[in-house]
Amino acid sequence: MRIVGVDPGKTTGIAVIEADERGWHLCARYDRTPEGEMRGEQLANLRTGIGLEIRRADAVAMEEMLAYRQATADEKVEAQAVVKLTAWERRVPLVTYAPATVRSVICRDGRADVRTIRETLRFLVRAPKTSKKGQGWSHHQYDALAVALCHLARSGFVLDRCVEVAA
Repeated sequence: MRIVGVDPGKTTGIAVIEADERGWHLCARYDRTPEGEMRGEQLANLRTGIGLEIRRADAVAMEEMLAYRQATADEKVEAQAVVKLTAWERRVPLVTYAPATVRSVICRDGRADVRTIRETLRFLVRAPKTSKKGQGWSHHQYDALAVALCHLARSGFVLDRCVEVAA
């Protein structure tokens, strides 16, 4: 099973995981900040980029956005729409999870704070607490991984540590 986790926004975090009977591993993690001067051009570039990952996926998992700060609301909603449209066009199932559900699955506590979630994710992917400059994780990548792992767990897999050490 290949799952693409997405944290939509002006900068969209993407995490790709694969799982089989042996366990799961992280295939890729990155941020997409669409290039272009006009917002329409940025969204078209996001659509192209996310489409490359979605085309090989069995599912796309995205966190529901329940509350917005006005400054980022438009960008989040637009990015969500691009991901939903791209998944629909490619006939890949898209599932969304409430933030409390993601926290509950990852940390067994629906009110876990950001620090606890990130420490749990670092443990699961065997990531070091510190990393070389330019190799660290963004909060978008953590959020994308969390929602992908949430879907994996909801699909019946046990969230044990990854079977391969993440790069």
